[in-house]
Amino acid sequence: MFKKETGDWTKYRSLRPNKEIDFHFNQQGHRGVSYDEAMYETWEMALDEVKKAYEEGTPYLIFTHGKS
Repeated sequence: MFKKETGDWTKYRSLRPNKEIDFHFNQQGHRGVSYDEAMYETWEMALDEVKKAYEEGTPYLIFTHGKS
């Protein structure tokens, strides 16, 4: 289930157990690929993390990105 709220997102770190996935890529980022390719790679990485969390029994995932 997804939640959409406003306010301090860091409060979700108190949910346990959780896994935080950092999408703040360095300056290298997806250099050399198109925007569409970069977004597909990001989608694939997120899906892989969801699958891993499911297999490990981790109920909460936090994806950080943008100016979080």
